[in-house]
Formats: sequence, structure tokens, C-alpha cells
Amino acid sequence: HMLRGSAGTWRALCLWVFCLIPFLESSSQEVEQIAPEFRWAQRKDRIFLTIDVQSCTQERFQIEDDGHFSFSGQGFPHDARTQSHSYTLDLVMLKPLNSTNSTCSVGPRDVQCTLEKKVREKYWKRLLQTKKKPATMTIDWSKWLDEEKDGVRWNEQADRPWEWWKHQDDEDEDD
Repeated sequence: HMLRGSAGTWRALCLWVFCLIPFLESSSQEVEQIAPEFRWAQRKDRIFLTIDVQSCTQERFQIEDDGHFSFSGQGFPHDARTQSHSYTLDLVMLKPLNSTNSTCSVGPRDVQCTLEKKVREKYWKRLLQTKKKPATMTIDWSKWLDEEKDGVRWNEQADRPWEWWKHQDDEDEDD
């Protein structure tokens, strides 16, 4: 009778240990860092970054004058809320930034960053120093503006700058 109790106890102990070991192994490993999807657009004086992480928490941003930008945070992928992930994004911009006037804010659907360029100049040929485009990077067409339209008050109805806009009645007054 004593052996039976011991064998049952032994089996229960083994089952408990074998169930617990995978849990302990997975919790002791570091959480995998995933590169988030992000979009970008630019103006002559700034860069817009939209990082697709929903309900972001534990966010950290680092913006350096030499052009280094880094983000890390915990959140959900843009298309699902099944499991929270740990995200990290490290970028080296093509040219220097003004870190003091650059800002980042966390919203419910994404993370918005406005990075001020060190020098107001014509549009950069690309965002990053590396010529290889990251797989998670795309153009933010909703914020994109053609360079010739940048800095000009634009008349969207006439699809040309206001400075060029002359009403027909103005011509009649000159006659």
C-alpha cells in the first residue's frame, strides 16, 4: 500500500516537473525583439515617421543629432490584437537631425514622430544612410507632398499654388 502511494506521488511529481520545466525555460529566455512596420514622409525641414504599434506601452525614444533614431516599446501589431510583442527600431538617417526640436507621441493606433532636419534643404534622396531598404519600411503616401509644393500655399481645388491663381474677374477690371 505504501509503494502505491509513493508511485502515484512520484508520477504526480514527475508530471508537475515536466509541465513546469518548459514554462520556466520560456520565461527565463529574453523576449524576442521584433522590428515594427513603419512609414515615412518628408518636408524640406522635417521627417515624419509613423510606427505601426497599437496600444504601445513602455515606449522609449532616442533621437541623436548625428541622425540616430531608436524606438522600443510593447504593443500589438497593426492588424491584430492577439498577442502583445516587444518592438525595437534602430535607424541611422541619411543626414543629421535636430534632436531638441524633434518629437514623438504615442496614440492608440500608432506612434507618431516628427524629426526635424538639422538643415532645411531639398528633399533627401532616401531616408537612411544604408542603401538597403528595411523590409518593414514603406512610404507614407497620406503625408507625402511633392517637393515643388512644399512651402507653397496650395489651392487644392485648382491643383496649383495660390500665388498663380488669378480669378477671371481680376482680368476684367484691368480693361
